[in-house]
Amino acid sequence: MRDTVNPPLHRARTVAAALVVAVAIVAGMAGPANASVAPDSVPTTRPTVKASESALAATVRRLGQVRVEQVEIATRIGELEWALKAAQATELATSFVALEAQFDAQEARNDLATIVVDAWYVNAGTSKLPDNDVSGAAQQRERYTALSIERATATRTTARTTAEAVMVQLNEVRIQIEVAKQDLETAKTSLADAKAGEQELMRQLSAYMGAPVGELGIPRAVIEAYVNAAAVMEKKRPTCGLQWWLLAGVGAIESGHGTSAGATVLDNGVVAPYIIGPTLDGSGGFKRILDSEDGVFDGDDVFDHAVGPMQFLPGTWRTNGLDGDGDGFADPHNIWDATLSAASYLCKAVPNGGLDSSTEAQLAALWSYNRSEPYGQTALATATAYEAIGLPSLRVKLRPATP
Repeated sequence: MRDTVNPPLHRARTVAAALVVAVAIVAGMAGPANASVAPDSVPTTRPTVKASESALAATVRRLGQVRVEQVEIATRIGELEWALKAAQATELATSFVALEAQFDAQEARNDLATIVVDAWYVNAGTSKLPDNDVSGAAQQRERYTALSIERATATRTTARTTAEAVMVQLNEVRIQIEVAKQDLETAKTSLADAKAGEQELMRQLSAYMGAPVGELGIPRAVIEAYVNAAAVMEKKRPTCGLQWWLLAGVGAIESGHGTSAGATVLDNGVVAPYIIGPTLDGSGGFKRILDSEDGVFDGDDVFDHAVGPMQFLPGTWRTNGLDGDGDGFADPHNIWDATLSAASYLCKAVPNGGLDSSTEAQLAALWSYNRSEPYGQTALATATAYEAIGLPSLRVKLRPATP
């Protein structure tokens, strides 16, 4: 379970906690609308399912891991670049210290040489003094000269030792710089490999989803409707956290994103021909639900059918249908109305929100939409795949939705 969002690790944790798939995604997208996946249309007994991970789940999980690896490598590259700059700054500072030490050593050498030369001249001059003065002056000068030479020699030795130590330190810093450069190049190579691996996984994911990477296999109008619905809910219920891809996970199963039986989204947002689910007359494992709207939405005045791209039951629509495009009418066959209504329905199921980060909340919302554990698992796996692929570049102008 994930309770909070950690941007760098979010996708990998989503995959690790949520992706267990019971049926093939492509088959779920391509099949006809099924009333068994509409809100409240199946028995409320929650089955126990031992689901096995599919190739899709494994691919999405690996994609999440690769993206986390990229974040970690990129972070490491940043650390290495900083360390390299710090080492280079240390090298510069140490170079100045080395120059000063070398200058001090040379100055000490010069001082010693000066003392020795001065001592020679002094000794030479002493020989010209009167005999009675030679002994005392010479001894004093000899002592002074010996002391000066001793001090100068010690200073020179210390300066040379310091210079040598600084040079050792400088060489160590330069070795660190070379190691940092090599580590940095290795990390950059690893990042390039990870990106190449991501592209391969995206290709595999695209093959599983039956759509080119970035296109998702979703009609543009439907993608815009998903994005619009999520954006509207962000304004109306910001704590809900609903994302477009969770709606897409539902829409893929319910109607293949409004394309079941050859349906398309018209310019006015209506999905035509209408997507009508099976007759809910109690046969075929479906509930028996008598007509609740005189056949206005499903054309049947005896039994109800799930209707529209998000497969709402007429009774559920009556209390949850919203006008998503601002035309003054809530129509379950309109992609804007249906997606906003589905978004609102999912948010109502989780008063505490968390649909952007909590697997528990996501599964709870999907369970409210269809009380079937395999449904929730498949919808979440599909949604996570869409999240992994990501949105194509598009700009969506929000519709003037009304409550």
